[in-house]
Amino acid sequence: MARCNRTKQNFGIRFEEKQKSQWAADWAFAVKEIYAKKEGYDHNTIAGTFILDSVYPGCPYCHAKGLFKCSCSKVNCWDGEITTVSCSWCGQIGELGGKIEALNAGADY
Repeated sequence: MARCNRTKQNFGIRFEEKQKSQWAADWAFAVKEIYAKKEGYDHNTIAGTFILDSVYPGCPYCHAKGLFKCSCSKVNCWDGEITTVSCSWCGQIGELGGKIEALNAGADY
């Protein structure tokens, strides 16, 4: 699960394991939190390396193609340009750095 950094609306991201422990984001879709829980989107953990597939459409609201994970463990869309970001979940402001190594859907939204 992720949240649009501009509109603060939730969306899901499908990650497919393309190679062992290499996950590619290839689809994003608008979803309400209540439906995410009902569908079990909150019960997945994946670890490894993460890439954005060339077919990844980006955020369904603002079309940003990048992502960042806040220190609060939640995922936001990212425009790929600004380096000082504000988390749409917790409001923390910080400089981007590092890479995402694991996503836990239960914590990510």
